[in-house]
Amino acid sequence: MELKFIWVKNYRIIQETGFNFNHSGEHKFQYKHGILQLEPNIKGPIDFGRNITGVTAIAGENGSGKSSLCEISLLTTATWANGMFGYDEPFKGIVCYANYIFIHKDLAVKNQKELKEY
Repeated sequence: MELKFIWVKNYRIIQETGFNFNHSGEHKFQYKHGILQLEPNIKGPIDFGRNITGVTAIAGENGSGKSSLCEISLLTTATWANGMFGYDEPFKGIVCYANYIFIHKDLAVKNQKELKEY
C-alpha cells in the first residue's frame, strides 16, 4: 500500500505538521482548522522509470524530527488486520494510504462526507 500523507498532532518534536509523500495519486493533502483538503498533486520533472512511481527523501538538521517522522511511518504501518491499521504506541494524527484515510478518534475532520466522494 502506498503512503501518501501523514499529519501529526503531537509526537516528540513534531507539532501539528503534515507531510506529503511523493506518490502516484492525483491529490496531495493539507489539514487545517479541522478540514482535510485535497489539492492537485503535480508530478515533478524527475522520472525514475515505469516501475518506480515515487521517491521521497527526508532531509534536515539534527533534531529537526527526521527520526520521529520515520518512527511515525513505522508505527502506522505496523499491522494491517481486520480492515484496520493497528500499532502499540498512541499516535494522534491522520494517515493516508492508497484510497484509505485513517483519522484518530480525537481529531475533528469536518469534511468527511466530501472526502468519501473521492
